[in-house]
Amino acid sequence: MKRYVTLASLLLMLAPGCSDGALESDADVQGAGGSGGQTQPAKDPPARPDSTSPKGEAETIDFACDDRQPAPERPTVMIIDTGFDLNHPVFDGKIAGCYHLTCSDTDPLPPASTEDELAAQLVSTWSAGDERCHLEEGSSLTVESYLLNFSPEARDDWNRAHLNKEFLPETWSYNDAENMYAVLAQGSNGKFLYHGTGTASLIAYENDVNLVMVQINLGTHEDAAAEVECVDPDELAMEMAVLERPEVRDAYIKAPLSSEERELLDLERAYGVRVRNESFGPIATRDWEEMLTDKGCPTVQLGDYTRVYGELDAERDAYRRATGVFDGVESLRIQAAGNEGLDIEGPQDKAHCTPNRVDRLLVGSYGLFRGRGALSWFSNRGGCVDLYALGEDVIHAAPAAFVSAGSGTSYASPLVARVASQWAKEEPTMQALRDRVVAARTEDRFLPEVLMPVELAFFDPRTSDGMVRTLRSTIRPPGPPLYDLRRLPRLAHRR
Repeated sequence: MKRYVTLASLLLMLAPGCSDGALESDADVQGAGGSGGQTQPAKDPPARPDSTSPKGEAETIDFACDDRQPAPERPTVMIIDTGFDLNHPVFDGKIAGCYHLTCSDTDPLPPASTEDELAAQLVSTWSAGDERCHLEEGSSLTVESYLLNFSPEARDDWNRAHLNKEFLPETWSYNDAENMYAVLAQGSNGKFLYHGTGTASLIAYENDVNLVMVQINLGTHEDAAAEVECVDPDELAMEMAVLERPEVRDAYIKAPLSSEERELLDLERAYGVRVRNESFGPIATRDWEEMLTDKGCPTVQLGDYTRVYGELDAERDAYRRATGVFDGVESLRIQAAGNEGLDIEGPQDKAHCTPNRVDRLLVGSYGLFRGRGALSWFSNRGGCVDLYALGEDVIHAAPAAFVSAGSGTSYASPLVARVASQWAKEEPTMQALRDRVVAARTEDRFLPEVLMPVELAFFDPRTSDGMVRTLRSTIRPPGPPLYDLRRLPRLAHRR
């Protein structure tokens, strides 16, 4: 039963007194989770913490990491995400740095009346570079008070159920558990995202690694849909025509690094980052079109538009590599392929399907069914997905010393990053590391179960049947895709 011993070690880290790091806020010490099964379940339904903490109220915890130093003997992983609870015991002794990205708004270019005018605008804008975003030290987490003030017994009951792989804590109702999973994912009102705590914990789990956390502003499908702008068919046709011009394409390909790109690369060099995980991605072209339709915008087909920019991105990447822009950076980027359940074959389907990418792997999800991998119904698939990893019903850390379980390519991606980080010492270059990860795939492009911490699969992968798997997927459905709200799709001159 070795696979369960390692899971116990994760949850025992949550027991009071087991953490080496001091918790700095009153909220943090009001109850740590899982006692390893020694505390009896609470008699009252534990989904109701102190009534002084109504759902929706929140507290903000600030984290400073300027006194942390990476251990030179460990590989370093950069995690770009949102909602990091850096006080969670799973991260003890592993955080080397934490940062957040701040960005200022810019006004869109004025409407161009001719193709010549639009071409001049784009050349000028791309040649000048984008200086809107900058990294700053430290990060913060807004946590719902409901979670921070949970009774220790209730938290214990919840965490122990995950340790024992029980369908529900003994005293919990179906509705209690369903509500709790929603709160741990996005808060009771859907406004709190704790995504990074879960994804980073899967990289940290039983892994001797340095972690550099970069907090950015991610949002849900609803957030993105509220902010996308209508696309004027005439403006779309004009921009597509302008992108045929050599001087416009050349300006895009040879554009200087944006401030965000430059500062992230500098951070990777400073920490010697070997793996970079991004459990989010751009909006699928189909979803962009549907968002515009739902807003009452004119009907447009955007596949050719995203394809052209994907091809330009590939040329830009090749140009930058040839001119030394990435010198001194040996990090392999691991990125979630997305939960839209789509066949993605190129940038016409999803913008991060850049042709001929050499430093990035897109990761889909599989679940374990009777001991074998089975492609997750929600996972994107197709020629653009480089490999698949365990991403279905995965136990992970949650804020306020909870654990939770969830599904999504968001969880498959960090498990690939975890494997890559464990091979980083033996593979000194990005290309060698990428080649090793790719070579480990099966014929179905699955990263084998033997490389996955299968003890983190919530249900027993050897015995669970389809009915149990279906029941659990109703209570813990895959998380919605998260999008970088700074990079919502829009015509270039509207960015």
